[in-house]
Amino acid sequence: MSIDWKTKLSSRKLWIGLALVVIGAVLCITGDIENGLRIISIGGAGYLSVECIVDVARAIWPVEQEGE
Repeated sequence: MSIDWKTKLSSRKLWIGLALVVIGAVLCITGDIENGLRIISIGGAGYLSVECIVDVARAIWPVEQEGE
């Protein structure tokens, strides 16, 4: 099983998660560590949760690939 990097890198979930991590890191650097860590945690947990839901959905309802 190979990873489709083009699809992974075009994922809105990934970019939103990364944006939240960057915002959280900036808050931590500027001294608001508590809120920065909250935002980082929300971004990471949210991304992982959504990816798990997508993986389960794909396992339950497989999508036929073009050309098959």
